[in-house]
Amino acid sequence: MIAMPFNSRCSYLVSLFLVVPCAMPFGCKHLVGVVVIPDTSITTGHLYVTHKRICDYWNSHGKLPADFEDLPVIENRDCSTTDGWGRELLWKSDGARIIEVYSLGKDGTPGGAGEDCRFSIIFDASNPHRVPEVKED
Repeated sequence: MIAMPFNSRCSYLVSLFLVVPCAMPFGCKHLVGVVVIPDTSITTGHLYVTHKRICDYWNSHGKLPADFEDLPVIENRDCSTTDGWGRELLWKSDGARIIEVYSLGKDGTPGGAGEDCRFSIIFDASNPHRVPEVKED
């Protein structure tokens, strides 16, 4: 631990407990001293958690869920079904067990590059042990 004078520690704690919580409701994501997670990383994380939730549903019911609301909640995980830009994740399936969950990226339209590309994960819900890679295309 770095030794700080008493006043510095107090200022740090005041900013940590007063400034950060007060600024967050206003959508401020870029505060000094706060770790900012890139929107692409948030999207990737939500795709992986959604994959796990769909596989858990499959294991319990033997079929794909009708929609995201049917998915079980995983404790201590962000179970949001939105991408890093606040749009709902999308999905399509073969109706049996293969499913694709995806985001259209920052601009919300098909195609694009960088943050505007499509982020997707395709998997077999009956095989939860094979964790697929998130593709950016």
